Amino acid sequence: MRLCEGLFQEFDRRGFLGVRIWEFIGYSLGRPYAHYVARELALRHPLRFARGFLAYRRFVREKSAGAGVFRAAPEGWGAHLGPRAAKAAAEVSRPIVAVGYCQKPLERNGNGGGCPAGRFTHACLYLDGLDLARPDGDLPAPACKGCLVRVIGREALKAGVSFNIMTTALDVARDIMVPAINNGGGRALLAVCPITVEIAALPLLVCGIDFSFVTYNGGNCQDYASWLLADRGHKLERAILGGQGLANIRAALQDLAQDAQKQGRAPGLRFARRGNTYIPVASPTC
Repeated sequence: MRLCEGLFQEFDRRGFLGVRIWEFIGYSLGRPYAHYVARELALRHPLRFARGFLAYRRFVREKSAGAGVFRAAPEGWGAHLGPRAAKAAAEVSRPIVAVGYCQKPLERNGNGGGCPAGRFTHACLYLDGLDLARPDGDLPAPACKGCLVRVIGREALKAGVSFNIMTTALDVARDIMVPAINNGGGRALLAVCPITVEIAALPLLVCGIDFSFVTYNGGNCQDYASWLLADRGHKLERAILGGQGLANIRAALQDLAQDAQKQGRAPGLRFARRGNTYIPVASPTC
């Protein structure tokens, strides 16, 4: 096993085949996420997978050169799918903003103070009861006051975009990636650990998702071993998104709100949970 790990690390160092996630692939072999992505992306959409892989190699080269760290590709959203698929993606997909469960407040020494919905969950009690038509009510718990999940979720609703609290990589694939490839593409803004950027870039590009990353600057996973523990809900640190990161997200949401206005798509007043994702709706009955 150690020999295999050393081999994969050497592949990453050399950028073998233009890929720098060999160590992650080695850790993931045999896990449900790897099986699901292989079946739903590579086997069902081999041509798109090949095109996305080429786009990923460009992404890695540009990232190594200090460019393209937060954007999918210089050609723009869905360009590697071709003009017809990119146009279809623009017409059918609603942008989504996704943050990590590890941004939620932590319980303090067993004395409470953590997220009232629970940490390793897609739920947010504040967003469940949010209604933009009414004055902002009482928070479900004191911990909600300083929670950026609540803040970003509210901004996403005001922009009329979907919102997802990411837990496992498998759920991210099910909630964001596979629906996008089945609909011809999508748009996503994701708050992630720096180590996640290259892990997520490949399947996002395969799915034709125009993505932007905002990375944590504290409390993030430092290696693949800790990343895989966090993927199972074992993460004691709280991920920290600095002031600039939050400013970047707010700027992106303002752009998305302008796009929605141009397309004549009205922002929602409330969220409705559909699967693991919060979808803007005009009323509770929508």
